[in-house]
Amino acid sequence: MTVQYLNQSLPVRWEHNEKAKIHHFTVEGIRRDKSASFLNLEWNGSPLHSNESGHQEIEIPALGDFTVLNIQAVQEAENYVLIQFSEAVATSQNLDGLITVSDNSNLSYSINGSEVKLYVPENFDGNYTVTAYEGIRNLWGNKLPKTYTGNLFFENRLPSVSIQGKGIILPNSGNLVLPFETINLSAVDVSIIKIYENNIPQFLQSNSYEGDYDLRRVASPVVKQTIRLDNDKTLDLHRKQKFSLDIDKYLKTEPGAIYHVTIGFRPEYSLYNCPAPANKDDDDEYASWYTYGSGEGDLDSDAAFWDAYNTYYPYGYSWRDRNNPCSPSYYNKEKWASRNILASHIGLTAKRANDNSMLVVVTDILNAQPLSNVDLELLDYQQQSLFKTRSDANGLASFHLKKRPYLLIATRGTEKGYLKLDDGNSLLLSRFDVSGVEVKSGLKGFIFGERGVWRP
Repeated sequence: MTVQYLNQSLPVRWEHNEKAKIHHFTVEGIRRDKSASFLNLEWNGSPLHSNESGHQEIEIPALGDFTVLNIQAVQEAENYVLIQFSEAVATSQNLDGLITVSDNSNLSYSINGSEVKLYVPENFDGNYTVTAYEGIRNLWGNKLPKTYTGNLFFENRLPSVSIQGKGIILPNSGNLVLPFETINLSAVDVSIIKIYENNIPQFLQSNSYEGDYDLRRVASPVVKQTIRLDNDKTLDLHRKQKFSLDIDKYLKTEPGAIYHVTIGFRPEYSLYNCPAPANKDDDDEYASWYTYGSGEGDLDSDAAFWDAYNTYYPYGYSWRDRNNPCSPSYYNKEKWASRNILASHIGLTAKRANDNSMLVVVTDILNAQPLSNVDLELLDYQQQSLFKTRSDANGLASFHLKKRPYLLIATRGTEKGYLKLDDGNSLLLSRFDVSGVEVKSGLKGFIFGERGVWRP
């Protein structure tokens, strides 16, 4: 990056954050002239093997000119609007009515040199229009000559966690890593529930691939872990940050099993700026569903875990406070992120005709190549085997069935693949004209001429 100002090159000082991949720079030695001038920034990413390049001109106001340089949204521990003036602002004046933020009438502000910070009783969230009216005075009594307006957007910074994407099959290309994102959290609780391979047909009877209904009948918890996110002090955890969960670090995955991963959080993990509760000693108000049950004399040794996991709302839940991050009612399963994971390379596609004939295509998810000699078994809804076959050299298998199948299981060594074959999971054809006419017997022929219209 190079900086030119008044026909001179100015030094640039860098501050690097390698882990967060954020790099700040400061241009030093800028002085205001008697007339307005421009500072030219030019950058070229070729030394970093990047195609990014460009330039930008920034106006530097003349000495004595009182203007607004920038209006921006600042989202840190506390959200506020920052207005940067070209001169120090007089602290003795009342800015009520001279600066407005959309329709917020109850504004508070602070003046620090040439900066004015604006606050509202409740946190900023969404789009706002900020207006600085003429009449604002600087330290020498000069008034702002004209009105300045800026449109700002404040990102929702409520404590949250999310898992990107929609798929459940995670091809094992070296290690199993699940990426997730957090906002305003210092830690997360991770639980992994293993759905046993021999229980998967039963699980899919009442669940979709992403489902988690009645897991206790078919699964057991295998991991319960708290992961700290604040070990790296360079990360701004108030903003959206990307992390990854290395599943191989916590367990050795069993081929064919499905793992239900849940990432949740508790009130004590929140970094949201909340006022101190009126009564900190009220344990009932802050009771956690993580500590329910002793598990003694129950169905299995994991009873305490299931008591906590199946408790949807915390003790003392209030529907009115469900979106208030300063209330325990905010911290419930509705805010958690979960994903089912099947470690497999096997991709399955099935096409069924009206005469119960079926074509199955087996491919490798990593490279889309056909997989041969894959064992295929079809089960009905009662989990009884209907038919067994193998894919050919082109990854295809074609056959007829006497009974409608419900589940297709593909086996290749220790790997498994599953495909539900009920009508509810078939691809939608409503966007296409697939009605046609069914020919009961014989053939129908069509003759196409060289013209679109023929007259008798």
